[in-house]
Amino acid sequence: MISILLPEVDAARLMKQISAHTAAEFGADCEPSGYEIVVAVHPAFGAEAVLRLGAHVIPLGKATVE
Repeated sequence: MISILLPEVDAARLMKQISAHTAAEFGADCEPSGYEIVVAVHPAFGAEAVLRLGAHVIPLGKATVE
């Protein structure tokens, strides 16, 4: 089994950003784009996590993959 630990982030702040983005999409009569958390693993450098919110990429920091 693979275990991924994300860095400590301000979850309330991120949820506020996600909510505002989704509300703006609804307000513009668009289909909500949703969001995704992407973990990129680089053997020489470790793992990094980002939040993709529409066209925005928000760095979350180092992640641990076991």
